[in-house]
Amino acid sequence: MGPADRPAEGDSGFGVRERHGPDGAQAELPPLNYKLMDEVVRTVRSERPALLGDQVAPEKQSSVITTVYNISRRTRTVDSEVVSRIVGLMA
Repeated sequence: MGPADRPAEGDSGFGVRERHGPDGAQAELPPLNYKLMDEVVRTVRSERPALLGDQVAPEKQSSVITTVYNISRRTRTVDSEVVSRIVGLMA
């Protein structure tokens, strides 16, 4: 596998629900991108400030943040339109 064939940083190269690669290896999670996570939290907070407050269950908060982070990993940017849609679905 040459450099051009490797998945981008933050992308395991595995599809949804795909647990093993072609060689049978388990999918390894890439390290957390802290800068991207900060951007996710800022964008979610600006979209709906109350979502990250005390009135919302922590499970719901983490679901929104995790969903947005996972969608944003491949491009390493947070799309505010996507955040708006996800927050609207979870509200």
